[in-house]
Amino acid sequence: MIFSKISITALLVVASIFAVKAQKNIEYIEDEVQKIENVLYQKDKSATLTNEQKSGLYVILEEKYKKIQGLIHTGQDKYGIHTSLVVLNTEYTPKIAAVLTPSQRLAYIKIAK
Repeated sequence: MIFSKISITALLVVASIFAVKAQKNIEYIEDEVQKIENVLYQKDKSATLTNEQKSGLYVILEEKYKKIQGLIHTGQDKYGIHTSLVVLNTEYTPKIAAVLTPSQRLAYIKIAK
């Protein structure tokens, strides 16, 4: 009886940890998509992302988020992490741009550099 209560408590703690990590992932992706939309809006008030574009960005940004989390846990110093993040951003800028229309891409590339 006591063992099963401990097991249930442990499972709830683990589930809570995963829920918090998933929430951070979702927040990161939503923030990044919003940043892209803001850049596009500043360039052209009528430029908005389609649902299809948002779906594509969600996939790309989820992959990027996982890599960022991996970098954070490598034990590198701040300079090493910063350098790795610059490389990661350079890698993902064309992936993100590929989801956008040509006019959206121009606006995004200008701000991403």
